[in-house]
Amino acid sequence: MRMVILGLGLVFVLVSAPAAFAAPENYAARSIELVRAGDIAAGQGSWDDAILFYERAITASPKNVDAYYKMGQAYERLERPGRALKFYRSALSIDSNHVKSLSAQALALLKKDDVEKAEAALTKIKRICGAAGCEETATVNEAIKEYLAAAVTSSDDKPSKN
Repeated sequence: MRMVILGLGLVFVLVSAPAAFAAPENYAARSIELVRAGDIAAGQGSWDDAILFYERAITASPKNVDAYYKMGQAYERLERPGRALKFYRSALSIDSNHVKSLSAQALALLKKDDVEKAEAALTKIKRICGAAGCEETATVNEAIKEYLAAAVTSSDDKPSKN
């Protein structure tokens, strides 16, 4: 545990130089470094630390779609699908065809019982990925099938009103 904390401390020191000292052309590179630091924290299960790094990445480069997407993923891991959806929407406002964000958004919508919007996201993923499909198409399609099957099963378990 001590190594994890020391490792995160070193990463923090390496990427925590004030943005005021970075030239504007370095913002994108700085944002990428901060996302990588967030990925390290996430890989160690330090979701709150990952969020801090992703927030700083967004501050450094507000158009970094991956930072928004990964922020959403971190909130998913903290079981906060509503907050995660906010970041997926932000990513999609920058790049409406970001398939990973669309997929994650659809899965989060299912957690909030919004199957119609999840199906709309699946339709868009299918359009983007084309006839060959992509991993996200299969993942979201399967999740929707499981959701609908569970909904049918739970309605079958309810006693009838006779």
